[in-house]
Amino acid sequence: MSGPILHYIDNEVENLGEWDSVVEEGSSTLIQCTDGAWPERGVLGLRAAIVGDNNEAYAQKTLSYALPAGGTFYLGFWIRQTVTPGSSGLRAVSIWAPNGTTRIFQLLWYKTNKFLMYYNLDVGYGVTGAYTFSNDTWYYVVMGVKRATTSEASDGEAWFYVDGVEIDHDSDVDSYDTFATIGILRAGVAEYSKDGHVLDVDEIKVATTYPEPFVPAPETVYCEPRRT
Repeated sequence: MSGPILHYIDNEVENLGEWDSVVEEGSSTLIQCTDGAWPERGVLGLRAAIVGDNNEAYAQKTLSYALPAGGTFYLGFWIRQTVTPGSSGLRAVSIWAPNGTTRIFQLLWYKTNKFLMYYNLDVGYGVTGAYTFSNDTWYYVVMGVKRATTSEASDGEAWFYVDGVEIDHDSDVDSYDTFATIGILRAGVAEYSKDGHVLDVDEIKVATTYPEPFVPAPETVYCEPRRT
C-alpha cells in the first residue's frame, strides 16, 4: 500500500536541520529533544509546550507540491499528548496553502481527549469522525486527500487513519481548487493553542499514497504489550 515518499522527516538532524523555520509565540516552545522522540527509532523528536492560549509553537517546512487533478496526497506521523490542553479546538500537525494562511487539512482536537481530521473545501469545510485517545501513548496518524478531477466535479476524497485503522472516509468532496497546491507543513501546535498543552510529534512522512510506519523487528517470537 505504501508508495513514493516525497519527504521523510525523522527529526534526527541536529538544530532542527530538516525544517525551514520555527515559530514560538509568547513563552511557548518547540524543541528537538529525546523526550519527544518516538521510542522505536532514533533518539530525537519534536516537543511543543504551550504557555497561554493562542501562543503557537511549531516547526515549518515548505513542500510546494502541485497535486494533479485526481491525484492523492498523504501525511503520516507519530503523535503523543503528554499534558492535556485547557480546552479543545486547537490544531496540531497541518498542511497549508503556499500563502501560509489558508488551511488545507489539519489534525484538530475535537475535545481534550479526541482528535479528528479537519479539511477545507472549495466552499466550506469538512470533518471526519473523531478518535478517542489516551495521554502518554503514541499513535500513528495518517491523513489523506484526493483532489477532484475538475472544477465542476465533486469527486474528491478525504481519509483519516489511526494505527492503520480507517476511522473515516469522506467522498463527494469539492476540492479541485483547495487541494491544487500543497504548500506548507507545520508540526507542533499551529493554531488555536491552549495553555498547558504538551505534544510530541515524530517520524513524519509526506507521500502520494498511504505511508506505512517504520516497524521494528520483534525482540522475541512471543506477543508483547504495546510500547508507550
